[in-house]
Amino acid sequence: ELFPHGKFLHLHRDPLDAALSMKAHNHFRIRAFKHHGLRTEGGLCWSDLEAQDLNDQLPMSPKLQAVFEHDVPLEYFLQDWSDCILRGMRTVRELAPSQYAEVRFEELIREPEVVLPRIVEFFELPEQPDWIRRACSLLREGQAAHAEADAAQLALIRERCEAALVLLGRSPAMELYR
Repeated sequence: ELFPHGKFLHLHRDPLDAALSMKAHNHFRIRAFKHHGLRTEGGLCWSDLEAQDLNDQLPMSPKLQAVFEHDVPLEYFLQDWSDCILRGMRTVRELAPSQYAEVRFEELIREPEVVLPRIVEFFELPEQPDWIRRACSLLREGQAAHAEADAAQLALIRERCEAALVLLGRSPAMELYR
C-alpha cells in the first residue's frame, strides 16, 4: 500500500539452513521463546522477565541468562520460516509480475556473477560492472550452509514447511489426481 509501484525482491533460503541460523542467533531465540510461550527447565517464561533483565549491561541477569541457555527446538524456527513465507506470498498475489522477483540465497552464493546482473536488470539500475565485481568478492560459498537434514529434521520440514516450499518452487506440488 505504501509503495504501489514498488519492486520487491524476495531472497529466500533453504528452510533448514535458515532455521539452524535462526537457532544460533539470540534475537530469533528470544523471539521464539516469547512468541511460542516457552519455559526454561526452571519454569521461567517471558513474562517473568523484568525491565532490568532486558538491558545491555553486563553481567547478564540470571533470568535472561536462563532464557539464552534454553534450547529452543528447531520446529519453532521452521514454523516461523514457513509462516513468514506464507504471509508474504499472500501479498505477492497482489503485485504485477513486473513488480516481483525471487532469488534463492544458495543460487546467489553459488553464482553471484549470474544472479547479481539479473537483480540489477529487475530494478532497472544503471550498469556498474565494478559494483558487481566488488559484490561478488564479498560473497563466500560457505555462507550457504547446505545442511543435510537427518530423518527427524526431514519429517519436521515436511510437517511445518511443505506449503511454503511448494509456493517457492522448492518442492513439487503433490499430485492430487492420477
